Formats: sequence, structure tokens, C-alpha cells
Amino acid sequence: MAVPVSHGPDPGAEAPRRSLPDEQLPDLVSRIHSLGINGRYHLDVQTAINFGYRFETLSTDDFALDGVGVDTIDQVLSLGESSPDYVAHVFQVSLSYRF
Repeated sequence: MAVPVSHGPDPGAEAPRRSLPDEQLPDLVSRIHSLGINGRYHLDVQTAINFGYRFETLSTDDFALDGVGVDTIDQVLSLGESSPDYVAHVFQVSLSYRF
């Protein structure tokens, strides 16, 4: 009686097919820039108004999303998305009171 036991790839098996070439994939690039300023104006000893402004930009480059349409790749249904980019302006005003 024999019980064959093996571990690892079968030497007679065909090599697995790769869907990607062996060359390196492109880099993913993200750039974020932000600038903020805050100020406070005292109305009296206990009360102050606070002001703030923030500007921020985000830019990304993702080869897996950018330029890939809904039907670009056979047998893959993508949503036609692109990598996120935004420009934001945020203003804030608050009132502080000390007891």
C-alpha cells in the first residue's frame, strides 16, 4: 500500500498563465497641498469671535482608473471612474465664551 504525498508545484504541470507582464507597473501618484489661516477677535474679556479659512487641493494619478472606460478591457465591467481630484475652500466662524 502506498500513499502519495506531495507539496509544492507539480513538476509536470503547466506554468500558470499571468495576466500582467513581468515589467513594473506604473507608480500611483497623490499630491495634496493645503493652506490655512485662523484669527480671533476679542469682543470683551469673555467673548471672542474666531475666523478661519482653509484652501486644499488634491491631485491623483492612478493607472487603474484614469483613461479606463466602461468597455475598455474585455470581460471586465468597470464603472468608468477616474481617480479623485478636488479643490476645496472652507470658511469657518465661531463664537467662544469663557466662564
